[in-house]
Amino acid sequence: MFKNKVYGETQIIQIEKVETLVLNYNNKRENNYSKSQSYWDKKKRSLKKSALFKNYISEKVFPPNYFKIMNRECKFKNEPDYKVILKENSDYFYLKCKFRGYLYNNFYDWARPDQIDSFKEFSEKVENPVYFAFGLGGCPNDPDNAFLCPLEKVKCKLKLKELEPWRIQCLEDVSRIIC
Repeated sequence: MFKNKVYGETQIIQIEKVETLVLNYNNKRENNYSKSQSYWDKKKRSLKKSALFKNYISEKVFPPNYFKIMNRECKFKNEPDYKVILKENSDYFYLKCKFRGYLYNNFYDWARPDQIDSFKEFSEKVENPVYFAFGLGGCPNDPDNAFLCPLEKVKCKLKLKELEPWRIQCLEDVSRIIC
């Protein structure tokens, strides 16, 4: 919590997540504070892209007639988004979805080492595999490239050639990777 004195009054601003905070004092008479619009605009765009890519993965990559996708209530950011159940034999695995519009310095840069460690701990705890659905380029709801990579093969930064064996273009590619 932060306290601000404004015209003799104390205003308390509660921050749920500790991030870079920029306060703009809009109108002295109204004592109106707001967080920087650019941060929230960026966050909204990011969440929208994430939702579009997750929708693409759940509908196109894992069709409902072969897979049952269950949303997970993630307690932490570094946990899978879905539990995916194969309808054929009831086997299941966990899935985390990540979309990037472009490569950053020729790498698919998506995680820090501690985040990958968290996924490894999760996989050991639940005793089931974790896969990552990576989207690259194009639109999140129809990416130019899609990859399905097992946890054992991921790194924080991946070159495109490292992702190539995990490219998915059809249901057979998905079956080849998860079976």
